[in-house]
Amino acid sequence: MLKPQSSISSFTIQQYPSSPEGSLAHTFRCETRIANISYQIRSLSNFVSASKDLLDFATLASNFSIYQNQIIDIIELARKTLESAGIVLFLWASCPAKLTDHKASYIELLRMLRANQGHVDTESQRRVRVLLMPLTSHFSTSPSPPPSIPPRLLVTGRNPPSTDSSVSNSQEIESTLQSQDDSSSSMLPPNEIRQVEPPNRSPVAPRHRRLWDSRELSYASVGPRHRSRSRSPHRFQQQSADEKLEQENVAPETTIAFRQAPRTQRFGIFLTGRSSMLGNYNRTDRNSSLPAH
Repeated sequence: MLKPQSSISSFTIQQYPSSPEGSLAHTFRCETRIANISYQIRSLSNFVSASKDLLDFATLASNFSIYQNQIIDIIELARKTLESAGIVLFLWASCPAKLTDHKASYIELLRMLRANQGHVDTESQRRVRVLLMPLTSHFSTSPSPPPSIPPRLLVTGRNPPSTDSSVSNSQEIESTLQSQDDSSSSMLPPNEIRQVEPPNRSPVAPRHRRLWDSRELSYASVGPRHRSRSRSPHRFQQQSADEKLEQENVAPETTIAFRQAPRTQRFGIFLTGRSSMLGNYNRTDRNSSLPAH
């Protein structure tokens, strides 16, 4: 009984026996095999068998040069299948135990693609470089240097350091530590440290205080303050008392008295019947007062 993933391939082999390259039957057989691999590699259950079938198909240089675009498409489908399963495709990344064979099969496909990279045309070179990135990555981690040793004293080469250089480095480290101890021991004790005196502040001029405040007066002299809407005599008296109190509490102001200039007087005799200076009386009265001759 045949397995499901190899049914199409076996049927193609039985229906179309091996034929010479370049013939129509050989072309049809290769295209049918590629379609079968493209279908099977989308599933994790058939991924390993489909990868092996693709490796067998691309072993011949003639098949890779003719069907290079289809082979690159199948490898891209394989990458999407593994990425959807949560597998990190780089060599340094860990992988679940049940998916180790799947990742190993994919790495074999990438190595086959790198071996045939010279047969890839210019248009597909960019796609090939993207697929081969997991093989060209050299990711590594290194612990950070200890904080006590300066970074300039670390050796970054592959060759082991010589004896003279190690002795000089140890002397430099000892001198650095000794200078740090000397600087820490030369510190003054707290009682000998001179304290900085605060700067002298300019004296603030005293504020002139009023003679007294209305709140300092007795409650009886001022009386309670009631706020009523009606203008009652009691409120008027209270307001006048407050105004008087405020006037007494303020220093007296110098007042200047203005005196009105005297009105100008007119002198002379006016030949009029009535004169404002002689008064309003009749001239006949004056003639009657004169003695008769």
